Amino acid sequence: MLQRVAVSLVMLAAIIFGLQFLPSAADGADKCPSITVTGVAGEGTNALFSAHVTSLVENLTYNWSVSGGTIEAGQGSLQINVAGLAGESVTATLEVGGMPASCPDTASATVEP
Repeated sequence: MLQRVAVSLVMLAAIIFGLQFLPSAADGADKCPSITVTGVAGEGTNALFSAHVTSLVENLTYNWSVSGGTIEAGQGSLQINVAGLAGESVTATLEVGGMPASCPDTASATVEP
C-alpha cells in the first residue's frame, strides 16, 4: 500500500511539475519575424527591390523609402520598382508596420549601377 502511495505521489509530482515546463502558445509569440530585402538592377536605370517577411502576424503594412532614386510602383507592397540607377547606387529601406513592439521592423538593400 505504501509503495502505491509513493508511486502515485511521484506521478502526481511529475504531472504538476511537467506541466510547468511544457511550452505554451505564448512562448512562440516572442520570437521575432525576419525581414529580408533584396535588390537587382533592371533595364536601363531601374532597380527592383523585393522583401520577404516571415511572420504569422496579420495586417502588416509596408512602407518603402529610397535614397538615390524614385519609387515608380509598388509602394505599400512587398516589391517596388525604382528609377534613378544612373551611375549611382540606390538603397531601399522597408519599414514593416504591425510587427511586435520588441522586434526589428526595418531592412534595407543597395543596388549598384
